[in-house]
Amino acid sequence: MQGGKKQIFSAADNTGVVLEAKCPRCARKAHVDDDMENVKCASCGYSATYDEYIEVMKGRAVMMADDFQMNWDKNPF
Repeated sequence: MQGGKKQIFSAADNTGVVLEAKCPRCARKAHVDDDMENVKCASCGYSATYDEYIEVMKGRAVMMADDFQMNWDKNPF
């Protein structure tokens, strides 16, 4: 353990690195499997393929950009 955090080791490379993603349902950490095929959240049970996850998050990024632009157009400074 380093810094009070438990390390999780990947079976594929034994580096201790686990790819994490933000869960679109609960906003906690979701885990991406070693093959980059699935995203799963232990907190809320969210599960999707990696491609589905990317599409959901891409849609959120576009909405954030649109909201920013709309607010900027109303009040630039």
